[in-house]
Amino acid sequence: MKTVASTQGSERGSAVIVVLALLLLILAFMAGNDVTLRSLRREMQIIEERQLRKYEPPEPGSSQTGPGRESPDSSSWRDHVASGPPP
Repeated sequence: MKTVASTQGSERGSAVIVVLALLLLILAFMAGNDVTLRSLRREMQIIEERQLRKYEPPEPGSSQTGPGRESPDSSSWRDHVASGPPP
């Protein structure tokens, strides 16, 4: 014969299992987000390095203009950005 106490004990046990399962699910999502964020940070660093290399001023005394390089007589990209949008 089942009593009220034994029924409540099994309900508490199943509730603990459900809560633990939810915690594990949350931890799995957190771990996945952490991995994704690290990957995105690394990609952003790579993109930033490429942009800095592309828009860095040419070395003094260098008259060669390569792809992505501006000629010495043109205004630099940084000057263009600093001046803002045209009026």
